[in-house]
Amino acid sequence: MVDCEDESYKEMFSAIQAGTFMPKQKNADNGVIPMQINKCELVKILENAGKYMSFLNSEDNDGIRVCDKILALFEYRIPYYVGPLNKHSDKHWLERSDEKIYPWNFDKVVDIDKSAENFINNLTSKCTYLPAEDVIPKNSILYTKYMVLNELNNLKINSEKIDVSLKQIIFNDLFLKYTKVTVKRLTDYLKSIGLKDFQISGIDGDFKANMKSYIDLSAYDNLTIDDKEEIIKIITIFGDDKKLMKKRIKTLYWDKLSEDAIKQIAKLKYTGWGKLSEKFLSGIESVNKSTGELVTIIQALWDTNYNLMQLIYVDDFDFETAIRENNTFEKGTSIKEAVDNLYVSPKVKRPIYQSLLIVKELEKIQKSAPEKIFVEVARYEGDKKRTVSRKDKLLELYKNCKKENQELYEQLCATDNDKLKSDKLFLYYTQMGKCIYTGEPIELDELMGANSKWDIDHIFPRSKIKDDSLDNRVLSKKSLIITLKTIIIL
Repeated sequence: MVDCEDESYKEMFSAIQAGTFMPKQKNADNGVIPMQINKCELVKILENAGKYMSFLNSEDNDGIRVCDKILALFEYRIPYYVGPLNKHSDKHWLERSDEKIYPWNFDKVVDIDKSAENFINNLTSKCTYLPAEDVIPKNSILYTKYMVLNELNNLKINSEKIDVSLKQIIFNDLFLKYTKVTVKRLTDYLKSIGLKDFQISGIDGDFKANMKSYIDLSAYDNLTIDDKEEIIKIITIFGDDKKLMKKRIKTLYWDKLSEDAIKQIAKLKYTGWGKLSEKFLSGIESVNKSTGELVTIIQALWDTNYNLMQLIYVDDFDFETAIRENNTFEKGTSIKEAVDNLYVSPKVKRPIYQSLLIVKELEKIQKSAPEKIFVEVARYEGDKKRTVSRKDKLLELYKNCKKENQELYEQLCATDNDKLKSDKLFLYYTQMGKCIYTGEPIELDELMGANSKWDIDHIFPRSKIKDDSLDNRVLSKKSLIITLKTIIIL
């Protein structure tokens, strides 16, 4: 130890002895330094160096300076939705020109929008009833209308199926105005239109389906239904990249939406895909035998009180035949090829192939193909019970300790269950609003803010075990998480 009275020198020499002085950039501690600060530092270095290193300011044939290329190298990151850059790979979905890709021409050579769309389309499954057709977003107006009508058509008043005209009025007056239709709201509405002494049945508690996406976009009158459907699809595809989402919406609807409107729409969040295709819901048709009218499935759901399963098999329609006709294999397509194209894992395909081999053997023995094939699938059902929501779980936990923190309990009661889908918010309440390691109170606004100093930590590190369950995750301060990781490494 150097003999010096200056405290700063003493701290420096102590850090040197402890091996913590001036850690390398690759150390995990570097994670606390935002990339933007490193970028500002690089820009300043290049500006200063450019004064006496003239080559940094020289331009290539495209007008790009050397210093800009260095900056592009620093910022370069291949988005996960672009995938392999090699078009010769049979796994690629990239849309690009034939020009060679460099960090500074990536946006020019690669069609990022189309590549991202291809990426999502590769992940989405096929229609349950028309396997050749792609499914539509779960929050599309068409799909949400199907979900609402499929649920609403089961509604009974005094054990009798609800009148079709009354069902349509309920749809227009409640589902097109409120994102949540409860039994109480329905009851109050029925009383307001003159119904008395009635009992509601046929539904399991509050309605699960809603027309939220329709309500969200109802203020934009200059957009057509097709425009809104496309915007919902864009939000579903590019939900993780707001910049790309805004760019796509602006490119398509610059003449219909203002900058403020695009910003507001970009704040909407729609995720997930349905189980049915647009063609299935609004493409295939059948004759309504009672009226002689040719209708689609979505129109039949609107005009009748049948749910989807009833519509397919009821005698009043012949949708079953229409579905079968739309599912015929193209000429020359073998069953094996059809199985190869199924969006299922190899683990599922394997027993299908084995079944096909058995069928071929039976054909050989019988000298003819079997008329019918019955497949029995063994499945363990387990104990059936209603799924408990996150909010109900928390309320049960708070039942015996709500007196200790009455304010937090009241805050929890006022929190919507959908918001508790956020793991951060759920862990905040399970930890009673405190850091798991230090017990320091956590400000809710700060937690949910853009640059929060709080983050989720894994109790058992991901490097040791793959466990992303809530039981293995806790809420703590970012700086403390990094410190703990360094201790574990050492």
